[in-house]
Formats: sequence, C-alpha cells, structure tokens
Amino acid sequence: MERLYGLSKPQLEFLRNTSEGHGIIKMGNRMIPFSNLELKDTAVYKLITTKLGEVTAEV
Repeated sequence: MERLYGLSKPQLEFLRNTSEGHGIIKMGNRMIPFSNLELKDTAVYKLITTKLGEVTAEV
C-alpha cells in the first residue's frame, strides 16, 4: 500500500491507527492529514461518508 499510494511509513501508520472520521487527503504531491467529525444527521455527512451502508443517492 505504501508504494501504491505513495505513502511514507509514518503516514501509513497514521492510517492504520486512526479512528473513524480521520484520514489523509492527497493534493498534488502533498499529503494532508484531516479530521472531519461531522454529525451523522447532516447533509454534509451524507455527502462525504464512505460507509457503503450509509451512502445515499440523494441528499
């Protein structure tokens, strides 16, 4: 996975150990860690969730 996504070892460890709502965004050649703890009953959450059971066709 390191080579596939171009992750450093610390970035890979961050992803392996982080909790729900956290991740890494790749922008150009930069990797930016983020925290997005949106409330589940909001339109924004419905747009950004990656949980397959929660993905909706419309908001």
